Amino acid sequence: MINCDCDIAIDSELLDRFASKQDAVAFEALVHRYAGVVYGSALRILGDPHAAEDIAQDCFMALARSPGAVDRSVVGWLHARATSRSLNRLRDEQRRRQREQKATAMNETPDHANTLVMWRQIQPLLDAAVAELPDDLREPVIMHYLEGKQQEAVAERMGVNQSTISRRLASALDRLHELLTARGVAVPVGVLGVLLVEKATVAAPVNLVTGLTASLATATATGAATGVSAATALGGGTTGVIAGTALGKMIAVALAFVGVGAVGITTYVVANKAPSENALSIETTSMEQAAVSEKDAPPANVRREGDRVWIDEVTYADTREVNGYVRGIAALLDARGEHVSYDRLMGLSGMAFITQVHAQRWKGVVDAGWWPLDGVGIQARKEFLSQAIGYEFCEYGGVWGVGDWDGIKPRLPQIYAEQMKAPLETAINAGQPAFAGWCGMNMAFLIYGYTTPGEGPPILGIGAGSTDGEIAQSSEWPYGVLILGERSAPLSEKAADIAALRYAVQLARDEVRLSEKYPWMSGEEGYAFWAELVRNPEEKIKNHHHGNVRRHLLINRTSAVRFLNEMSARYTDETADLLQEAARKYELVIESAQSLQPRGLSGSAEQRVAFADQIDAIAVIEQEAAELLAAAADSMSQ
Repeated sequence: MINCDCDIAIDSELLDRFASKQDAVAFEALVHRYAGVVYGSALRILGDPHAAEDIAQDCFMALARSPGAVDRSVVGWLHARATSRSLNRLRDEQRRRQREQKATAMNETPDHANTLVMWRQIQPLLDAAVAELPDDLREPVIMHYLEGKQQEAVAERMGVNQSTISRRLASALDRLHELLTARGVAVPVGVLGVLLVEKATVAAPVNLVTGLTASLATATATGAATGVSAATALGGGTTGVIAGTALGKMIAVALAFVGVGAVGITTYVVANKAPSENALSIETTSMEQAAVSEKDAPPANVRREGDRVWIDEVTYADTREVNGYVRGIAALLDARGEHVSYDRLMGLSGMAFITQVHAQRWKGVVDAGWWPLDGVGIQARKEFLSQAIGYEFCEYGGVWGVGDWDGIKPRLPQIYAEQMKAPLETAINAGQPAFAGWCGMNMAFLIYGYTTPGEGPPILGIGAGSTDGEIAQSSEWPYGVLILGERSAPLSEKAADIAALRYAVQLARDEVRLSEKYPWMSGEEGYAFWAELVRNPEEKIKNHHHGNVRRHLLINRTSAVRFLNEMSARYTDETADLLQEAARKYELVIESAQSLQPRGLSGSAEQRVAFADQIDAIAVIEQEAAELLAAAADSMSQ
């Protein structure tokens, strides 16, 4: 048996053995140690044991697939992922009504006499609050309250005195009290501590742990006896405890990801030693040797075929028309195992609230709906977006494509070779896609691979706004690429929400200077210019230019509605009401924009006047929405 009370430093050794040697027993040890923390986090948020098991399986599957993604303690990484996935699931299922019921129950028991009611109020909010704590407070809370370890054990694992842990836990309770109060649940600090001790530690279901470990054992035993891979053993009629079930398939895929079938099944002998004696002693006998060192091997999803190298996983869950720039950023995050919804990224970047109107002439006609504002809008918000999502944006060659396109185009092969080739190939080899903000008519291009330069540009990918998942070679050279860099601690969700709302108000009031070179207008001035342009009979009009403004308005405001409704589920009372009312205003904008008919606009004076009147009406609704956003931000800041 594995000694599951070994020193925290052993976690790194376990993870390294699993990543480099496909050590199923090491993975089993991690499951035994942390399945309860992961399952408990999901259960508290979702309140559904089956859904919590799904989340737990997802978390350990992600750990098996990408052990190198762990950038903190293993338990901290698992808890953060479980919390994030559970919250996303909660929002996706639109369980705001349940939260409102909990808030009602809270108001009915203001003296907090009923601890069960208080726990039900805290339960779905606890893990999100824990996730906002700084590292030095979050880790003790996870170990003491969620794992159920004594303070002495926590102090030993963290290498500090018990008095230090006591102080950190006291500070953490104070901070959790503040965070929960901000979410509408005011529980005294002393009561909160008692509730966490009594109720926060959750044991994983027996079938979850035994299912995971039994599947590993069955796969190993079957593979060793028959010479077939673990994945084949599990998927091909194995008689293990859960062979053929979702758990069994999950383990089969997990083992396949780290190459058990490719290098042969390994037999492990584990010594049950005390932590000070080195908790793991492993002897291995390999049935066959890998052709190359596993540590140097690329991720399992990186494929090679001649001169072509590409990432084999390309999936799109959203088939609606979208902003390709934001879709590209969402795809880069997904590849890191950090899902942030497309609509949240639209809201944080400000693109959900931009009105894309442009005053520059193109071939003698004002192209009012010139599309490169997507890139300019993202560039203007790049620094904040990086802080909000917790990833550095690394740009090579001018990714956003704003500049002298025609002048630069002849030099793109040289620019690619000097500035983009090395970082791009390094990213692809590590299983991380890149993003080009300008690549010919693919104004937002996801790069999933590369090839040796030949007839065309040496990049493989797909348009980020496309719903077609077929990777192809680009017909144009990229003007630059964006690659996600180092992970950092993101802003708290509340701080990001407030900043996003205030920025949306600035956009509506034209207080943001998007570009020094191009006359783009993001709000009220844009609507006024657009309406005046349409009304002026002296101005030539091309219908599709105005159709572009309408198209982007529909794309952006659809995300604004979803972003605000999702945000309102995290707040109560006045703040939630203001956010929902603003969302309803944007729904009216969508309805009005859908009725705009750009076709035939250039040939009808009467239609032009009616079209301009509709623009004026939309502008009024937009300003009303902006006032609600400003009030919501003020309410959240109190």
